[in-house]
Amino acid sequence: MSAPVAAAPSRSSSSSSSSSSSSIAASGFESRGELALERFRSILTSSSSSSSSSSSSSSSSSSSSSVELIPEDKLDKFGWQLPLQVAAAPSPFCLPEEIFAFEPSENEVFKIFFKGTSKEVRIRQIFFHAVLTPEEQNWLSAFRTFCKSQTFQIPFFLEPLLLRIIWLAYRKWGDNIISRSFEIAKSMVEWRRSFFPLSDEEQQIKELLQQGVMYWAGRDRHLRPLLVIR
Repeated sequence: MSAPVAAAPSRSSSSSSSSSSSSIAASGFESRGELALERFRSILTSSSSSSSSSSSSSSSSSSSSSVELIPEDKLDKFGWQLPLQVAAAPSPFCLPEEIFAFEPSENEVFKIFFKGTSKEVRIRQIFFHAVLTPEEQNWLSAFRTFCKSQTFQIPFFLEPLLLRIIWLAYRKWGDNIISRSFEIAKSMVEWRRSFFPLSDEEQQIKELLQQGVMYWAGRDRHLRPLLVIR
């Protein structure tokens, strides 16, 4: 039976979160992903009333947080929708243990062009679990501010892609990157709404998978997934 495509589960109490975390090892890849999704949703939708009744010191601490509280009924359900239905659980080898211990070097995080010259350019290659530069942090802050000014709510699925989108605008145009990034983000959301969800039970997709038109074939020496397209 296909895994359901649905919004993320609602928030759970701290005790249920604790019990969920204790069963991660037994529940496998899918449950780990669901737990992370639920945890992130819980952070976003934390009760604003509790923060308002906190002391002034804790209030100043919460105000400096980069996460803005959002009423749960205001979350765009589409943003939490799983994009793919699969008939079988992912292989446990999708995430080898080496990934969690891998620490990329500076040269792996950034690709440097024209090194040692006045035209030297550093382009980020690794976006997750790596320290962001002050400029990148400013980009993200400016992007979120711009989204608010346009009354655009950033869907959950877009969060991990924000810095990639901004870098794309930076590399392609070099100026007005925040407004250009916003246009890219909007077009991505519109396309995703029209294209997903997909299921590997759909006849056309099933036929393409059986033909081996494209498939994943392990990882390279930097532990990046290798996609083979025939």
